Amino acid sequence: MARKPLMGVVAGLIWTYFLITFLAFLASAVVAATGWWPSNWRVPWSQVGSIIETRDETIVVVVTMWGRIERYDRSGRFLGSWEQPFDKGGVSLATDEDGRIYLRHLKDVFCLGPRGELATKYTATANLPKTWRLSQSGDPEYAPELTGPCVRKIVSRGELLFCENGSRYYMASDGTRLQPASHSIARVSASGQNLFTYQNPYYFRPLLFPLPGLLALVAVVVLTLIRSAGQD
Repeated sequence: MARKPLMGVVAGLIWTYFLITFLAFLASAVVAATGWWPSNWRVPWSQVGSIIETRDETIVVVVTMWGRIERYDRSGRFLGSWEQPFDKGGVSLATDEDGRIYLRHLKDVFCLGPRGELATKYTATANLPKTWRLSQSGDPEYAPELTGPCVRKIVSRGELLFCENGSRYYMASDGTRLQPASHSIARVSASGQNLFTYQNPYYFRPLLFPLPGLLALVAVVVLTLIRSAGQD
């Protein structure tokens, strides 16, 4: 007789978890659409996008679902965040030897200001260009004739800034690689050893919508079917 009340409690807890993750999803949609979010607050790392490490070892991360660009130091300490300025089309980041940060969106490349604002704009002649290089004068320039793959790293003048077949990982200046997953970033040595994992604190991890919420919903459906079968 104790089985049915216990299953009801478990189903209630899972439904509550699903509701929390669903509300987190709604909150992320509002934040991404409006851009409102305190710059000194983190957001859950739902869908980690483009990442770079600048000359001063600041790690810059695009959190796609929440529409934020977050900054961390090498030890993983949160430094602040900026609004991701475009809600459609996605963005890519790059940085050069002078510490400037560049953002590519569709056919435009922007040099970001100190507060993440779009400072200088460079526009290509094609509709969806993906290949840019850093010119000898230090400005981004559209380079459709360059099609080869490139390793994402701190860019020197004359090298590719953005490309169509860029590496998934980011090569840091000390030879380590930053390898993104969906909800974390691993710093990996040249030999493949995991040196450090960057991720949100534990209290954010239950909110990494949609996977936890979908699993919770599936668990509720299964428990409901089992309970119905037991009543029959």
